Amino acid sequence: PGGWLQVACQSLGPFRGGGSVLGVDTKKVKVPPLHCDSRVQTISADVTTLPHQRLKALSPKEKGFSVILSDMCPLVSGITTKDAALSFELGMRALDLALGSRIHLEPSDCVGVLKVGGHLVIKLLESEDAKGAFLLA
Repeated sequence: PGGWLQVACQSLGPFRGGGSVLGVDTKKVKVPPLHCDSRVQTISADVTTLPHQRLKALSPKEKGFSVILSDMCPLVSGITTKDAALSFELGMRALDLALGSRIHLEPSDCVGVLKVGGHLVIKLLESEDAKGAFLLA
């Protein structure tokens, strides 16, 4: 936990007018001291049960996030097909948090936490059965 926080910190820009980072993990995460400063915060929470409203309230000006990086990984069993399916479920949760019910609403009515025009990156484990099956642009 916290590895991607360090990567995100390197893209914050200048202290004034730059970005901020929120890390969410089920485990307590220490903010990596290299490249990170007071604009970085972490919370211990389970994103599978975290309400959209609570997460959005933690965003800058409570208006959502410009970038969401999902590096969630299930507790792996060693059964690649099962692990890939569990990873896919976590990826779908990240998509739901990011977009909410955006498909059915006008952009101004979004309930997700990703700003309109924002970027979502989701890491998925893959199995031999589904190798190369996921490619989203």
